[in-house]
Amino acid sequence: MLKLALSELAARDIEDNAIKQNLTSLRNRVNELGVSEPLVSRQGKNRIVVELPGVQDTAEAKRIIGKTANLEFRLAALDRVGEVFEFRNPSGQGPDARLESNAVITGENVTDARASFDENGRPQVSITLDAKGGWQMGYATRDNIGRRLGCAVYRI
Repeated sequence: MLKLALSELAARDIEDNAIKQNLTSLRNRVNELGVSEPLVSRQGKNRIVVELPGVQDTAEAKRIIGKTANLEFRLAALDRVGEVFEFRNPSGQGPDARLESNAVITGENVTDARASFDENGRPQVSITLDAKGGWQMGYATRDNIGRRLGCAVYRI
């Protein structure tokens, strides 16, 4: 029998990264509220404090902050059949994309995501996948060379 355990340092790093990612998500959601001078800060080891001065509708604020986001990577649909997703296109060409209804991988397979820059200095998001997601993405891209892959993010 093989028994594996995380070191205390590795466990702390994972917890710290999770809190940092949550802080970023919460700050982005709070910005949707249009509140002037909101405060989103870490308190202690595993708490986040959100202060929204002047917010009248606390139920709406909780609804926006508490939304669940879903992330899916899908292949571009063939023959104009598929779900339609609006997306931000820097070139301004085309307001939407048609993607297959089945996801190649979902956010459950993403173990880490970071903002970075590509070799040309353009912003990009670098992701790390778990083993299952890595295999699924590998097969999908190997079997579909030349097809586009879309990333759909939506909130429930």
